[in-house]
Order: sequence, then C-alpha cells, then structure tokens
Amino acid sequence: MAKIFHCADLHLDSPFSGQSAEKSRLLRQSVFDTFRRAVERAYAERCDLFLIAGDMFDSEFASPATLEAVMSLFETHKDMVFAVSPGNHDPYSQNSFWKRAKLPPNAHIFASDNLTRFSMLSSEGEKLSVYGYAFTSSNLHRSPFAAQTPKDPSIINIVCAHADIYDPLTKNAYITPAEIAKTGFDYIALGHIHNPPPPTEQIQMAGTTYYAYSGALAGRGFDECGERGGLLLEMKKIDSELSLTYSFIPLSEYVFLNLTADVTGAADMTDILAKISPLAASVRKPQKTALRLTLTGDTAPGCNIGENAVAETFGPLFSFELQDFTAPLFDADTLRDDKTIRGAFFRALLPQLESDDHKTRAAAREALEYGLRALAGNL
Repeated sequence: MAKIFHCADLHLDSPFSGQSAEKSRLLRQSVFDTFRRAVERAYAERCDLFLIAGDMFDSEFASPATLEAVMSLFETHKDMVFAVSPGNHDPYSQNSFWKRAKLPPNAHIFASDNLTRFSMLSSEGEKLSVYGYAFTSSNLHRSPFAAQTPKDPSIINIVCAHADIYDPLTKNAYITPAEIAKTGFDYIALGHIHNPPPPTEQIQMAGTTYYAYSGALAGRGFDECGERGGLLLEMKKIDSELSLTYSFIPLSEYVFLNLTADVTGAADMTDILAKISPLAASVRKPQKTALRLTLTGDTAPGCNIGENAVAETFGPLFSFELQDFTAPLFDADTLRDDKTIRGAFFRALLPQLESDDHKTRAAAREALEYGLRALAGNL
C-alpha cells in the first residue's frame, strides 16, 4: 500500500490587499501555517508522498524567508517525498526562484513543460512512478500528459498536474476527461481549480483513471468559501488493478463565508435582527471567520440598518462586510403624495400600472421595483 497527500493552490505570499495591513499579515501567515499543518498531518499519517499540484506560491517572486521555510519543512520531514508541479502563478521560468531553492534529497520540483517522472517505493514496498511537469511561463497551451501512457502499468502511476478540465479556451494545460481516460494512469492529482466538487464527489473516474482537484488549501476571499484542505489517499495495486480510498482533510485556519438573509417586511432593527439571528449558527468560529452578509427584500420606509448591531449577532468576527440590497416598500397612496423623484417616477408609471392589459401591468410593476431600488442605491 502507498499513502499519499494531495494538495494544490496554496498561493503562499498572497498580498491579501483587500484587508487591513494587520489582517493581511495574519492571513498570509495563516496560509503558511495551514501548509505546515498539512505536512505535519500527512507525516503523522505516515504518508509516503506529498503532492503539490501547482501554484504553491502566488507569483514568480517568492520571498526568501518563505522559500527557506518551505525547504526547511521539506527537510525536517525526510521520510516523506515531496513532489511539486509549478503552475501558472509560480512557473519554472528562466529567472525562477525554484532554480535557487536549496532542495533537500526528499523533494522533487518538476522543471520541464514536458512530462517527466521519478520512481520511488512506499514504506510497505509498493512501487510508484510519479509523473509531472512545470509551467515554464504563465501560459501552457497544451496538456503535457495528453496521449501519454505509463511506462509500467503494473505499478502505481501518478501524475501531478496543474491543468484545467473545464474551459476549452483556457491557456492552462486544458485536457478533457475523455483524454484522461485514454492515458491509463492510475491517479491524476490536479491543481488550478480552487473550488472542487463536494468531498463525497471529489474524486472522479475517466475510464480506469481516478482524477481529482484538491481545491485551494486555504481560502483567500469570498470566492473561496467554506472549509479548505487536501486529500488523503491510500492506494494499492494488485494484478494491475488499483484499489483507492480517500478522505478530505479540512485544514484551513480562517474561513470565508457568504450568507444571505431576506428581511422582507422588517419595520425596524429589532425585526432585522430577528430575521438574521438563525444564521448565527452557520458561524462556528467567529474569530476565525470573515463574513459577508447580504440583506435582500423590501423593508418599511425609514428602516435604518445598523451594521455594527448586525455584526454583533454573529459574535467577534475576524472581519465583517454588509451588503444591503434592501429597498423601502412604499404603498400606492404614499407614492402618489410623495414630493420627491420617487413620487414623480411612480406617477409617470401610473397609467401602465392601472392598464387593462396584465402584461403591461406586470412590466410596469417590475419597472417600479427596479426604479425604486435604483433610487435607493440598492441595485
């Protein structure tokens, strides 16, 4: 048997420019700490191989301190082999920091944009061939492992690949599941897609080949919400047939979370808080949660929403962002007498609102709704 940990898209040294200086520092440190926990967890599980499928760093310019810390982690976990496939963010380019990295003997960085391999044994004597490639610039217009096959199908054959299986117009090593099926490799450890399917569906099959995106190891924004981590896999090959089991290992320290609340009918802040309070259960670790709350619906005119009071409902959050997409709910009598542009807008639409044609009335109601929202600044 062989035990393998698969992760990708760490984006170490990310700037987190949308945060304050202190919170940016905390988030940058937390990404490295998450990587360290991943290594320590894999080592504790007695993994033979630790795969990093691209974009380990956020750019071509890794800080010397972070690069040294990564190499130190590799070196201090010498009984585990590390394999890194540089991606489009951290390519193995002419002046790449990868070339100056002081690699310990147990670390392998793929350096060519053609498929290469190395061989190893698991602690239980299972033979593995580990294939991979590097982006050598920010684009790779072909898949280096398409139309390739393993040299020895009788052993475990793994590909560590930064690639896109979804977008045929991508410049990031596009390959289709049908092409994956033709390769005959046992497992394709993919990187590049930060939001993979849910853990129960994370590993897919194409022909006899398993493949999976591990997703970003740690969330870095509201487009990468929820728990993040990597995949722990166990593989064994008997008579050229692979047996594979896996589990998703959540590891990220900070969680980004998007929540939405419909507060239609709220007359005041008491009503607003009553409508959002059930969502508080979704925030399990407030101090480690960056929350974006979106409020929608029609509220009473003059219903002022206090951001601080809303945030306090969820506890002492790491950060909070309120998106207020509510609109005041005016009745017809109020709008008829309204002396502002709201009233003028309503009166201009009144003939259509009172039309005998139901399609005209429906269109006018929709126009009124959008118009009032626009005037309230909530479109």
